[in-house]
Amino acid sequence: MIDFMVKPQEVLLTIDESGEVEEEVIEDTEMRELFETMRETLIFLTNQNPAEAEQIFQQRLEQLKQNKHFFSYDRLNKLCWALGSISGCLNR
Repeated sequence: MIDFMVKPQEVLLTIDESGEVEEEVIEDTEMRELFETMRETLIFLTNQNPAEAEQIFQQRLEQLKQNKHFFSYDRLNKLCWALGSISGCLNR
């Protein structure tokens, strides 16, 4: 699932004329739903076996670091999105 993780919702922060920070959410409803489904699945799986989930993420990161033919920014982004989606689940 990590290899197919979709991009989470984007938020663009801008500063208006008066110096106030404005938050603009860029909506892509179809991708948002898919991200939420994948996120919920990863959270469920991580809660079932946190040690194995952590091991899988570490193995994937090592694979990206050690194999220059396997590395791509797309794979790195997907790993980061997947890991970010389960933030807090690996706290012990």
